[in-house]
Amino acid sequence: MRYVQTNNGSFIRHILNDFDAFQWDADNKCNVRKLTESQKTAFGVSKLKLVTPPAFNPASQARTEGAAVLVDGSWTQAWEVTDLAGDDLAEAQARAANNVKKAANDTFDAKAKVIKSGTPEDEVASWTEQRQEAEAWTADNNAETWLLDSIINRTKEDKQVLVTKILAKSKAYKQALGDAIGERQS
Repeated sequence: MRYVQTNNGSFIRHILNDFDAFQWDADNKCNVRKLTESQKTAFGVSKLKLVTPPAFNPASQARTEGAAVLVDGSWTQAWEVTDLAGDDLAEAQARAANNVKKAANDTFDAKAKVIKSGTPEDEVASWTEQRQEAEAWTADNNAETWLLDSIINRTKEDKQVLVTKILAKSKAYKQALGDAIGERQS
């Protein structure tokens, strides 16, 4: 719950929460919850009616909460939108550009994670070597393929079948990764 303190119809301050203690007068220091209704009236404490903040462009404007205003007998939240200039404008534009870049990077990271999901990190790290050995063996069946041979030793899979799977997965991975990179860079 948000409150304001006023005096004779003039706004004094926002009370951002009902847990912080305030010095109301010489004898009363407590949070809003502990005030009686008569104390709230005496100290000018009223509930604040919250409103939806106005739209603004964070790359060129600032939005701040202003002094509450009395509207139809209720103290109502008010907002101010101001245009930025000089260093403030440059900082806001840099922040906006960084936010766009971060969002693109986060999207890329999420897509890359999906592509690699279910695969241990060390196996992912071996994908380049697996592809290189598969390409070397495709070019020359006598090429050394220690990693592939170790995999086959456990899986008992035919080498040609394994090489075909590795090359197909490598192609699919490159295409998916290329799509994600292209989206991030666009």
